[in-house]
Amino acid sequence: MKYYLFLIIFIFPYKIFSGSKNVEPILEMVEIQTKDGNIFLGKISHSTEEFVQIHTKDSLFIEVPKSKIIAIDTIYTRNNDGMLLRADPNKSLYIFAPSAFPIEQNKSYCRDFCVFFPSYNKGLKNNISVQIGAFIFGPMPIAMTPLVFSGKYSLPNFKKTENFNLSYALGVMYVRMPFSDSSNSGYGFGVSFGTVTIGNRFNHASFSLGMGYLNSDGDWEFADRPLLNFAGNKRLSNKLAIVGEQWIFPDIDLKNSPLLLSARFIGRKFTFDFGGLFTAGSLLETLPMPIVNITYHK
Repeated sequence: MKYYLFLIIFIFPYKIFSGSKNVEPILEMVEIQTKDGNIFLGKISHSTEEFVQIHTKDSLFIEVPKSKIIAIDTIYTRNNDGMLLRADPNKSLYIFAPSAFPIEQNKSYCRDFCVFFPSYNKGLKNNISVQIGAFIFGPMPIAMTPLVFSGKYSLPNFKKTENFNLSYALGVMYVRMPFSDSSNSGYGFGVSFGTVTIGNRFNHASFSLGMGYLNSDGDWEFADRPLLNFAGNKRLSNKLAIVGEQWIFPDIDLKNSPLLLSARFIGRKFTFDFGGLFTAGSLLETLPMPIVNITYHK
């Protein structure tokens, strides 16, 4: 039964919010940040050359001089028992696995996974997301650093303010190993994947199917069986969510398959994950390998 704990935690709860009439709708709002450190949240009701008037959730009208504004950002919120919850800015990614949600155009974030894997992630268009990163181990020379490239195309059916929707994405990841010289085409490996995500910006679950491949000096070899991933993000409060991933590899028994569980602490511009890597057979029986993941959104 413990092999299915992940499904119970992350998959089954989605019928609660997918069909409930009591779920508050997701609202699109703007966040105005000023030079003196103030932050105003609401909807723009009027704008002139000199000021922006914002209508807050408490029905206040505030005029903000444009000369004092640093940034105006679109954010998504939900009312939860009178408290306004901000959407998780890291909706496009779980711990390591992707969701089908895009980063979205003109948005980007920097990420550091377990210290050894920093990356830069950007939305080129509303449906195209890219990543470049590196695996860094101690004082490794730059020339010997494995590089990571990935891209994801989210099919254009992601509805930004829907309580429940079904989204799809296709993508590819490639890890370029530095075990080569100018006389050959190098060595690398990766995975091409398809992902289906159900849910919204606050609660969602995904299923991914991937096919691995290997490149050795231009000789490409493809796996004959797929790997599987189940992932979920369950919002608990304004500042906290629980995130998890279950990986299933074709040549590894389920009880030895990697299971990642993490608490996610959510801020305005960042998320911080702290958790552990287990195997399905050792959950709650042995100490996990720690996971620390920091993401900053621009």
